[in-house]
Amino acid sequence: MVDHQAQDGWLQVEDFLSGTLVKGDDALDQAVSTARRAGMPPIEVAPTAGKLLMLLAWFSGDGQR
Repeated sequence: MVDHQAQDGWLQVEDFLSGTLVKGDDALDQAVSTARRAGMPPIEVAPTAGKLLMLLAWFSGDGQR
């Protein structure tokens, strides 16, 4: 696995896109909280990456939204 170093400019872009394009989700917040309490490792993807994955799956015709 590749370990990426964060760069300030890209962190600002990520924060902007996350705040603009990705809406909060109570079910996701609950799932992440439950996983943390259970001692599971924090392996979730960045909000913008999750949005991209959702769009790719939707465009591929998975029938879900």
